[in-house]
Amino acid sequence: MNHFNPAVEEDKPEVDLTPMLDVVFIMLVFFIITASFIREAGIPVMLPGFGEPPPDDVQSIVVTVKPESVFVVNGRVISRGSLIPYVRALYSQNPKADFAVMVTAGSHVGDTVSAADAGRSVGFDVIPISVEE
Repeated sequence: MNHFNPAVEEDKPEVDLTPMLDVVFIMLVFFIITASFIREAGIPVMLPGFGEPPPDDVQSIVVTVKPESVFVVNGRVISRGSLIPYVRALYSQNPKADFAVMVTAGSHVGDTVSAADAGRSVGFDVIPISVEE
């Protein structure tokens, strides 16, 4: 005889999400702990508005970066190799001079960094960079 027993219920399939949530939580903790929160060092720059040249009342050393790696320092065309020595010579003549970089459209970022490095070589920490229209 086949009797129906109400105390015994038929097993229904269940999905237990607890192990999956445990694994997700452990992965989250692992990625948070291993993540790098170190701020990368870079060149501090001060960006004034477009086309604002350095003030005329202060004697300054202005490096203009033009396309095709052309550098103009206070009106004189200089090669990349002589940029740092020339800026050092100008700064030694006037140690109170300011330093600025003017970038024209179409210039390479590497050339702008070279111009900023010339300013850093004489001791400037903050270098204003302007964009020439």
